[in-house]
Amino acid sequence: MARRRFVIIERIRFTAVVLLVALAALMSLQCGDGYQSDTTGGASYYVDSVDGDDAHDGKSELQAWKSIDKVNLSEFSPGDSILFRRGCSFAGGIELDWSGTVANPIIIDAYGSGSLPVFLGSRSETGWASAGGTIYSKSKSYVPGTTGAGIILQDGVPLKFKPWNTNASTSLGADTGVFTYDPSSLANSVLYVRCTDSAGPDTHQMDAGYDLIGVHGDTKSNIHINNIRFRNYSCHGVSVRNGANIRINNCHAENIGGAILSLSPLLYGGNGFEFTLNSTNCSIKDSTAAQIFDSGFSPQVFETGATTSDIQFENCTADTCGFAGIEISVLNFGGSNNEGLENIHVSDCTVTDSGKGWSGVRYGNEGHGIRIKADTGSGEISGVTVTRSSVSGCAGAGIYIGGETGTVDISRTRITGNTSNGIVCAGIAGVTSMKLRLTSSLVLNHTGQGIGYNVVNGNGFELINNTFYNNNLGIYIGACGGAVVMKNNVFYSSNSAHTYLYSGSAVASFSADYNSLYESGGNIVGWNGSVYTTAAGFTNATHSIGSNPLFVNAGTDFRLQSGSPCKNSGSAAGVTVDYEGSAFAATPSRGAYR
Repeated sequence: MARRRFVIIERIRFTAVVLLVALAALMSLQCGDGYQSDTTGGASYYVDSVDGDDAHDGKSELQAWKSIDKVNLSEFSPGDSILFRRGCSFAGGIELDWSGTVANPIIIDAYGSGSLPVFLGSRSETGWASAGGTIYSKSKSYVPGTTGAGIILQDGVPLKFKPWNTNASTSLGADTGVFTYDPSSLANSVLYVRCTDSAGPDTHQMDAGYDLIGVHGDTKSNIHINNIRFRNYSCHGVSVRNGANIRINNCHAENIGGAILSLSPLLYGGNGFEFTLNSTNCSIKDSTAAQIFDSGFSPQVFETGATTSDIQFENCTADTCGFAGIEISVLNFGGSNNEGLENIHVSDCTVTDSGKGWSGVRYGNEGHGIRIKADTGSGEISGVTVTRSSVSGCAGAGIYIGGETGTVDISRTRITGNTSNGIVCAGIAGVTSMKLRLTSSLVLNHTGQGIGYNVVNGNGFELINNTFYNNNLGIYIGACGGAVVMKNNVFYSSNSAHTYLYSGSAVASFSADYNSLYESGGNIVGWNGSVYTTAAGFTNATHSIGSNPLFVNAGTDFRLQSGSPCKNSGSAAGVTVDYEGSAFAATPSRGAYR
């Protein structure tokens, strides 16, 4: 009997242990505090800026390292994870000096509970000296290529950048809440500020960019960067050169840039996240970039023969970036040529208020939401898609397309309330490949043009199943050497002074069928010297109608009421889903909704 009792007790103990282990695992999953590795092997190294020590081995939370410097001095193998404690801040930047494999990438991630770990590029600055009047200065020394001058913040808010102009007084002018710095040397510089209240900087918390880049890598591959916040770097949050299979998830870059990229010519810059040169098969998902000097997210090339390819941006937000929220660029830098960008995909992204941040509108004519451009003679861009995205409130065009860009395919995207135009396709000498294809999208509320197309030698544009609302001029055609197709679109304005379609010269090939041109009064079309007040009168627009499309709520809800004349009255044109992703009927509706 005693033996049987012992066996029963042991079974009870075993069952209890199993239940406790299962419960612990379940709680870990529910709380989200446990680190979930996406590797199949390798060691984990912990970094804790509060309780860590660089003399430790780093292999447990109790033996955590303390600093990014220790990480940079260490060796890592495929499958290893470098984990930073949540709620902590880490000064400096990581220089990637190792690669993973496809099956076992190297992971940079967070552990513990609380807010995301912060990689911090700025230093707190005190001891400012008067430089005359309300301007104050401080001298700083840097290590070129690693540290440098950049953004300056007062009480956590970026001061407005002013480029250097002879001296501090002429650079800053009479404005308050501004900064500049002497760019004569990358190793030594003098910072100048005038605070928002014109008081001495030592009465405020002043932080100045110091480290150039949060994470930098050249010719590295198979690295995942997750759950990190990059803050106050002088140049970039993350910069990947010649990288392959780099994945960035749930990372955030804020208050980035202002560093000097070149002394001659003098060029300032700084992006949130960038892939460049011969980078391939990289992605950024579920991430944000805010208050960025140049661009929030950017694949770009600027060296002869370089090609960046297969880059994906998904569910990302770019807010208040100076140059562009998303910049897709082939740049002519010092005469570079034969460059390329291939297969760049933007999906479910939101871009707001480009050109309205602390760096202003970069170069005076940018501030675009999404910029897609190949500089003259530099090379080509191909395979760009933008889908299920939103661009609004930008100082420049919502989407700007220029140079040899091939076909830019934009679908199910909302482009609204940008200061000038919705989409601009700009002519560059010799351009032949550019083509815009816009489908199932909304172009709304622009004081300029909904779409402006001025490309002499391009491949024209296709507009199918879109809704244009209250744009001062719906579509402007300055010059168009390629074919134009406009089908199943709805044009609506509550202002009789608005024109839906204007062309100042003949278009070689123009096809416009089954559009709705709401006759709210005035000239709805201006075509090669002739004006039209009715849809029926514009003979180039067959099967078009001029009646009210009957939106569910004009201005806020552009779906069609059941009695709308646009409902199921269009013509099949190869577009199968509407703005919301619902399937069009065999006879589709006109406009962006089924």
